Amino acid sequence: MTTPDSDPVVGTLAKSLHEGESMHFIRHGDTLVELGVRGGRYMIRTRERTHPRLKAFTGVPVFDHDPTFIVPGRYTAFHAPKVVPIDSFRSDTRLRAELVGEVQFELAGHRASLAASRNADGSLTLSFRDQTDGVQTASWRFVTVKDPGTNGEVAIDFNRTLNYPMAFSPHAVCPAPVPGNRLEVPVRAGELMPR
Repeated sequence: MTTPDSDPVVGTLAKSLHEGESMHFIRHGDTLVELGVRGGRYMIRTRERTHPRLKAFTGVPVFDHDPTFIVPGRYTAFHAPKVVPIDSFRSDTRLRAELVGEVQFELAGHRASLAASRNADGSLTLSFRDQTDGVQTASWRFVTVKDPGTNGEVAIDFNRTLNYPMAFSPHAVCPAPVPGNRLEVPVRAGELMPR
């Protein structure tokens, strides 16, 4: 066994992490072990680059590109970020989301608003449910939009909607959208449910 940097592990290796953090912990042969904290509990994930399933993976199916799913929107920041409890893919794990504002837009003739979280590069993540959930797509998905800057204008390209890791593994701990982040139209754009 070695550290991720290939230093031999001798004795006990101990690490302490905060909520939401993850790190590469140890390597055992071709397997990398990740350590993380979700919902106040430690978890481990194993990653093996030479696993037969990974070698057989041919990609994630997607809807055909549809320009009608590229829509303008307007971002409005909250006066202060709101930290709210949210569900996760695991019924025994609750998480928290820091919401910084909301993005309003119109899609297929319906006005909509999605609460947003901010990424380190200033971009926004919009996690949402829609009418394709569990039928054509995973239980929920997300789309990222560029930093809205000072004018608040954004372009939402739902063709770039992605699955969370839960679409690929029943052991994933993925944040659910806040209850209000539900679109009343089917978003037939972006990634489909993996085969």
